[in-house]
Amino acid sequence: MNEKRIRFDGTLSRNKKQEKPTQPSHKGSCTIEGVAYWISGYVNENRDNGEKYFKLYFEPKKTEAASEAAPAAEPVAVPLSESPDIPF
Repeated sequence: MNEKRIRFDGTLSRNKKQEKPTQPSHKGSCTIEGVAYWISGYVNENRDNGEKYFKLYFEPKKTEAASEAAPAAEPVAVPLSESPDIPF
């Protein structure tokens, strides 16, 4: 069999450019099923037992090639209710 290998890998390291506590303490990137993501990591503490853990957020990386390849979203028409309260 010649199966395509699905890639799930990435890196995460301390954010040396963190200036405020609201910014992620860790930053990185990863690839999941061929899609590249930015990772933002925050060190949080469990309120019940005090154990520390990472809260991670993933945001797709935007590239020019992806922007050009993606078609623009078409507006969707939303039907108006047939309520007698609408004056037109």
